[in-house]
Amino acid sequence: MLALLAASLSVLGVDGARSATALRSYFLGEWRLSKTLEYRRGGITGSFEGNAEFICLPDAPEGRSLVSFMEQGCFIAADERTFETRNRLLYDFSDHYLVRVFFDECALPDDQRTTRAVLDGARYFHSIDTSSSSLDMEEHPCGPDLYRGSIELLGPVEFEIVWRITGPRKDGKIVSTFRKYP
Repeated sequence: MLALLAASLSVLGVDGARSATALRSYFLGEWRLSKTLEYRRGGITGSFEGNAEFICLPDAPEGRSLVSFMEQGCFIAADERTFETRNRLLYDFSDHYLVRVFFDECALPDDQRTTRAVLDGARYFHSIDTSSSSLDMEEHPCGPDLYRGSIELLGPVEFEIVWRITGPRKDGKIVSTFRKYP
């Protein structure tokens, strides 16, 4: 119980409300990532096991608090096909309560990626309202389908992101569980 209380307090600001800065501090580091993808229509049902990392971008423009996110691992489809996967996002924690999340579409090799190149290749994905009690994520339209998500902090070293997908092409749910490496 004390660990859960400590986790909750670690993402609370001084005034008792969550803040983007506190959420950034909570996210930073390396995580073990497990996902389940379940679709009644469209999408590929299966599971993912891998790693994720949130790291600060050291040469961010003045006034910007940018964090690079990368996940990589193995996806196993329900029909037992396997795929090595990698996904990158860019988190902007510059606003006090609103975190903006972008797809990182920079195509440069890792040794040539700069913050400027990542920013130039960024495409808006959604935002996270840190002042909401459930860390709601802005709805994300993907073609005619709609993704609705939220983040739940389960303790000092574990959180979950849940996306529900509805629309004419897809009907499903993606649950991502992050557990911090010691």
